[in-house]
Amino acid sequence: MIKSPDEEVIEYDGSPDNHNSGQRELPCELDVNFQMNEEVLTIQAVIDREEWIDLLNPNGVPIGEMTRKVMRENGMLHKATYLIVHNTQNQVLVQKRTLNKDFYPGYWDAAAGGVVQKEEDILLSMKREAEEELGIVDIPFVFHGQFQFSTERQNIIGYLYSCISTGPFALQATEIDEVKWMNIDDIFDNQQQFTTDSIFALTKWINRD
Repeated sequence: MIKSPDEEVIEYDGSPDNHNSGQRELPCELDVNFQMNEEVLTIQAVIDREEWIDLLNPNGVPIGEMTRKVMRENGMLHKATYLIVHNTQNQVLVQKRTLNKDFYPGYWDAAAGGVVQKEEDILLSMKREAEEELGIVDIPFVFHGQFQFSTERQNIIGYLYSCISTGPFALQATEIDEVKWMNIDDIFDNQQQFTTDSIFALTKWINRD
């Protein structure tokens, strides 16, 4: 039930016949309000889709928040998890990144994982990425400590984990094109095809205590 400006009550049951039976149309002010509400909802939907992460000081302490896009554009310090998935034959599961990735599209990763979201627990972040990207759940994970990795484009506090898994793997189609097992020596022989931070993480894992 909608009231017109002169307070006359107009009833509309939603049917086309009722709407076209000579009753007064909705005031244009209401049409404008509907359009404005749709625009507000659209803007809010875009904001909701943004991935928010912790803004860190040089010591890695959260001091605010920023979007993933801002972090990428400015190479700002952020947290990320790295999961080395390996088998008992000294092979590592490598993943080919999709071409729509915002960083290193089409390259190979020597580790699963990803950017830690705002106020997200590190272990839960790693488990979330393992399940989303590869379908890995309910297996033991080993923590190997943290490291810092910096280049002109990247500034990362990394948290390194590993697990033994032989699959089957359920790939996240928006993130990964394919996976394959590779010997560690072959990975380093072809490291120009890999993301630099994942090669760094793999090196840390190989040299673990």
